[in-house]
Amino acid sequence: MKIAEELLKNFPVGRPPFQVDVKSALQHYIGRENIYYMHFTNGMSGGLFSVNGHPFVLINLNQSKNRIHWTEAHELAEFLLHYDTIYEPFGFSLKAEDLNREKRANMLAAEFLMPEKVIRAITADFAKLKIPSMKEPFIREIARKFSVSEIAVKTRLKNLKINIG
Repeated sequence: MKIAEELLKNFPVGRPPFQVDVKSALQHYIGRENIYYMHFTNGMSGGLFSVNGHPFVLINLNQSKNRIHWTEAHELAEFLLHYDTIYEPFGFSLKAEDLNREKRANMLAAEFLMPEKVIRAITADFAKLKIPSMKEPFIREIARKFSVSEIAVKTRLKNLKINIG
């Protein structure tokens, strides 16, 4: 995706750069003063909202570090994909349109955090080994490296049609 490639160039993290620094990119696009890290009890991970035409982001601190990282990436993706139609506060629904919007944001967030080129390079040699007992530890290591959940790694591999054994 062009958006992810541009962000990787402008907001790289890692040596060599292997993912987008989503926190810096989010601050750049939304503005540090418009990002609020709070403790929510309602189970909401985060949200991108518009108030008087200005975007702001809420991130729930009652999540794991990796989940917060994912939520930042998701909200950044939402902004970049849908900045012209940002939800009014609490305007999300379970309509197909909103669910598709969330799916697109998740796909872009995954590309920010686990770029296809990098994931393919990391998994190429391992997949050739075909050692079933090492699959879960390998997934855990990828999750640790990218600061995402194991579920996020498995979903990314599935969506990229990468079989590691």
